[in-house]
Amino acid sequence: MAALPTEHGGGLIRAYEWIDGQPLRGSDPRPAAWAGEVAAIIEGIAAPAGDQMPDPWSTLAPSADDWAVVVERCEAAGAPWADELRRAVPGFVALADKIEPPRHDELIIAHTDFQPQNVLREPDGRLVLLDWDDAGPAAPRRVLGQLVNNWHIHHTDVDHDGPRQTFRGYRDTGGTAAITHVTDLGDSICGYLNHVVSQADLALDVTRPAGLTGAARQRMPGLLQHPPIATYREAVRAAAAL
Repeated sequence: MAALPTEHGGGLIRAYEWIDGQPLRGSDPRPAAWAGEVAAIIEGIAAPAGDQMPDPWSTLAPSADDWAVVVERCEAAGAPWADELRRAVPGFVALADKIEPPRHDELIIAHTDFQPQNVLREPDGRLVLLDWDDAGPAAPRRVLGQLVNNWHIHHTDVDHDGPRQTFRGYRDTGGTAAITHVTDLGDSICGYLNHVVSQADLALDVTRPAGLTGAARQRMPGLLQHPPIATYREAVRAAAAL
């Protein structure tokens, strides 16, 4: 964000820069440490959230009743993933039970979608964090939880070495938050649950372009392969020990 001079009306505008780069690939550990460093830098800036509240996308998960409606619609439409979705719902509801809203006094303005897909490597090796459009209020511990979830949990497996790299970069750059409970991963868990609902809705929406609905239909089976709560607990134990 950039502030306009008063003579030009004041206020804030979004400033963009074109980046030529490549997506992250391979097992290079440097991006994991870099992610921790960037999270600590943003935390150190501590831009105040003011009266802004976190996006409900990351704090308000679908309820059991919401899931019942989604399952009913998928079954009525004959969606091939409907049975799998019905089986997944109890696990989704159990995850939602672990989500608590952050305290307002711990909120700062942060990047709220910190995942490898939003990072590019430039030709000189520099890493760049993209997609700041949704930057907004978040608690540092839950941003750290995003890193653990988005970078170091792969289906039912926890990458134990990755968090060590991330936390080393985070601590060495002055980060002070800690992960002690599954609720600290709440932003990314909640965002995932809302994403499943939104993709199911899109897949069934006959008013939307075929390309969009087709892509959503292809994504649904993969989205339903989500880590159980035991995997999150394992990740929290690994993070809490660092």
